Amino acid sequence: MNERITLKYLISAVLSSFGWDNRFWVTFRDLLIRPQFVIHKYLEGTRKKHTNPFTFFAIVITISVLLNSFYFDELIEMSSNIATMSKTETETAARSLLDKDISESNTGENSLERIQFIEDLSTFLYKNYYYFSFLFLPLYTYIAFLVFRKPNNYAEHLVINTYIQGQVAIFGMFLFLIAIFVRRTETYFWGTFLLTFLYYSYVYQKIRNYSFKQLLGRILKFFMVLFILLLLFGILSFSAGIIISLLK
Repeated sequence: MNERITLKYLISAVLSSFGWDNRFWVTFRDLLIRPQFVIHKYLEGTRKKHTNPFTFFAIVITISVLLNSFYFDELIEMSSNIATMSKTETETAARSLLDKDISESNTGENSLERIQFIEDLSTFLYKNYYYFSFLFLPLYTYIAFLVFRKPNNYAEHLVINTYIQGQVAIFGMFLFLIAIFVRRTETYFWGTFLLTFLYYSYVYQKIRNYSFKQLLGRILKFFMVLFILLLLFGILSFSAGIIISLLK
């Protein structure tokens, strides 16, 4: 029997074409309670029950981008707070420096310029969050491939990490809303880091059945390599900010 076309039917069809149907919620639920089932089934070729990893990730990141756009100012402020002291405190400190000698005045001005650079960089990253999210996937995957290795090849690790990053992004959205509500920046950043650490551990343990010692060694190595790479990125960004401020 043919179903009559209604507005509800059309909306459902559009959302379904993007993967926003029952499969999305089933995928989210199963990644939460039995991630090994989702991943093994997909890698084995049984892919009808769950949303494919890239569609799942794209939907989550799209929602995250929309959420970020609603709270963009708060997001930038949170980024500034985690990198330095709050903008208000910085300006107060800089003004106190400006009341001293010329040398200290230059220091205060450079400090404000560096803070401005951090805010500009944060604005750029968040405005292009969708693209950077996909660009960073190969990096996470390569680190996972180096650390966890066989029996999975790089492409299979890409599937695993895409599902993980999609689920972590959902956790991050909830933490972001909580952080805005309680006005505590560290709730979002440290909470996201902790949940990422725990969820990566949870998924790879379920997939590989590692012992606690095996899992701990590999997961620490994974985050150590990731931390070093992110630290290098941060140092390069901060150095660029200093150079730019000195050249002005």
